[in-house]
Amino acid sequence: MGSASNPHYLDIDGEGPSPTTSHPNYVAAVPDWFWSEDDPRAPFGTDDGHDTFSALQTYFADGGRDRDVPGFVARPISGWDLVSDAIWDGATGAVIA
Repeated sequence: MGSASNPHYLDIDGEGPSPTTSHPNYVAAVPDWFWSEDDPRAPFGTDDGHDTFSALQTYFADGGRDRDVPGFVARPISGWDLVSDAIWDGATGAVIA
């Protein structure tokens, strides 16, 4: 779990997303189906979502910084046509939002 030296909540390898390893505020905010690894409504319930989630866990475990997450996430999703290409030309604040 998160601590002063590791503020990120990382799931146990091979166990998938879990309310026991996630930030309490996050757990309180999301519905039960959100944790599913096979529900397409869930952010980790698709191949792309699960791959992104796994990559972020590795990124943080290897010392990745919060401020670099938008760029880290933008690289793969920019090719998925989920958002207009114009957003990537916007201000950093708009991309993060």
